[in-house]
Amino acid sequence: IAKNPIDWSRVGFAYLPAALELEELDVAETGFTSDRLKTMLDHGKFSLRTLRMNGNPLGDAGLRVLVEYSRPGTRRISRVYAYDIGATADGIRAIAGSRYLPSLVEFHGDTRRFPAEHEALQQ
Repeated sequence: IAKNPIDWSRVGFAYLPAALELEELDVAETGFTSDRLKTMLDHGKFSLRTLRMNGNPLGDAGLRVLVEYSRPGTRRISRVYAYDIGATADGIRAIAGSRYLPSLVEFHGDTRRFPAEHEALQQ
């Protein structure tokens, strides 16, 4: 669904049984927000391993949803792509220190602007 303008208010995640087996979700450049991410995690019983969120207005709030909003669907995520989402050093720091993303091995985002946080992610 990447790069398609989506009216997220009309997407009923609770009614997507096919999403139960979803391992990779690409919502790049779709207007996906932190509120929509929270709604998706609330209602979906995903088995996500890869989440691509590039080019969306998520900011630090979106990253905090991932790290503070533990759901079974987030515990298996091993790769997150979050370029151009408006995150700051605080959001990157939150990802690096998250205990709710135990499987995370790759975070791709605008981390090089924040050297200390980038280094923390590499460890």
